[in-house]
Amino acid sequence: MIKKIIFSIYLILIVISQSQILNLPIKNKHTISSHFLNNLYNNLYLVYKNGFDSKIYLNGNMLTSNKIDIFICNHINYLDFLIPYSILDKSNKNTIFLYSKYMDNLLFMGNLFKYSNNISLKKNINEDRHNILKNVKNLSNNHIIFLYPEGTRLSKKKLLDSKKYSKDNDLHSYDNLLYPKIKGLYTIIKILNKANKLGNIIDCTIKIDGLNINDNGIKHLIKKDLGKTYVIIKNYKARYFEDYKIFKKWFIQIWDKKEEFLINYKRYKYIEFNYELKISNIILTNLILTIFLCMIIKLIFIITSTRQ
Repeated sequence: MIKKIIFSIYLILIVISQSQILNLPIKNKHTISSHFLNNLYNNLYLVYKNGFDSKIYLNGNMLTSNKIDIFICNHINYLDFLIPYSILDKSNKNTIFLYSKYMDNLLFMGNLFKYSNNISLKKNINEDRHNILKNVKNLSNNHIIFLYPEGTRLSKKKLLDSKKYSKDNDLHSYDNLLYPKIKGLYTIIKILNKANKLGNIIDCTIKIDGLNINDNGIKHLIKKDLGKTYVIIKNYKARYFEDYKIFKKWFIQIWDKKEEFLINYKRYKYIEFNYELKISNIILTNLILTIFLCMIIKLIFIITSTRQ
């Protein structure tokens, strides 16, 4: 547990130091923020594998197209997004992440998202449609759009709410997934199809041994011993249907396969996933962190001296 706490503190300090730089009156904040996020993902993998002692095992390969691909994943805790980002980093494509707008205002970390090239959503398709259109239509084919169709992390309460929604609307109910919210995804596919930029849907499913449905917070990751992390990748040719109901029926087949994997994940064969840590990113990150800590120490010294 001590090792996990040390690595968690290290991670928090990285986030704080990089985010606070974006409070300064500097140019090209979006470019700097995107670079900082890449550094953060690099260090997240280091923290996850070495700090939380969970090896990642992979089944399947990500197949990108010569157009814009869409990467989807289930969402189980606060750290699981580092796994798909580590996989995406090997694609040599630029990743655009769809996230909840509230993250722009998070203490310390908010600036990293606010000034990035990622797309913030209010989780209301009527309000988000214009923002999605504005950000997606001009993307080059060298991009992957990453989103969570569930819209939020899995928990027992959210699963019960999802099951009730499915029952009330005569929809398929899941035991390991929330029923997907796919109007935003459909909007993206519609835009890309119209621009002749629609590539593949790359589906990533994650299962971590040692965690139950409510173990989705940092405190749970620290207290519990994580087992192996299993990841399965499936690739589909993205399809657009004029009729949203037909598209929904088609997409739900992907969700059904994710559920089947989460039930039977131990039956699959895996290879250990290794992510090549970028030493230059780690050096830069630690340099920024050191400068930031020196500034804080100096500030404390000045305040203490003034009071005396």
